[in-house]
Amino acid sequence: MKTTRFENPSRGCEFALTFPRLAPTYVGGYGGLQAQRATGQAPGTPDFRLVTLVALLTTLFLTGCKSSSGGADSGFASVVIRDRSEAQIRQTAETVFKADGYDAFGTPGGRMTFEKRGSRANDLAYGGWIEDRTTRVRVKAEIVLLPDGAHRLQCQAYMVAHAGDTLFQEEHKLSSFSAGPYRKLLDETARRLK
Repeated sequence: MKTTRFENPSRGCEFALTFPRLAPTYVGGYGGLQAQRATGQAPGTPDFRLVTLVALLTTLFLTGCKSSSGGADSGFASVVIRDRSEAQIRQTAETVFKADGYDAFGTPGGRMTFEKRGSRANDLAYGGWIEDRTTRVRVKAEIVLLPDGAHRLQCQAYMVAHAGDTLFQEEHKLSSFSAGPYRKLLDETARRLK
């Protein structure tokens, strides 16, 4: 038996697995070929059990063991800001996003939309390279009043393929794995308001 420890410090996760040592599937020589023919396994192919175990461990490790600190209501990325008005938060968020190259579009009710041109990699991934159409990064932000009087600034980012084309424009919601840069923008907003 062999025990292997896995840990993912960024997610606060660690676990250990114990599994039996697997005998090699290809021994070589005439006897090894005979054994492989008896089990139906082609020469040089990996053991199915080992491949399955590696796939399961990889999935477990990549998905993580700890939920996000923001909670279910905070969505993609969020930050709580205390002792500031909604107008102050809105103005500071617009300043921070504009400094990062975004154009700001205000909407009523504490909502804001920020957009900037996507990268060439975004164009390739989302089809913006077809007929000179562009891919844009769109961030929809909202200021939510919390029961204790504080505000939560939260956002969700999208890749917008064929931006500006009313017929073919597509919004692709980004997963929480891509939230890092947007969390930094929200954290910078909160830092400037302290």
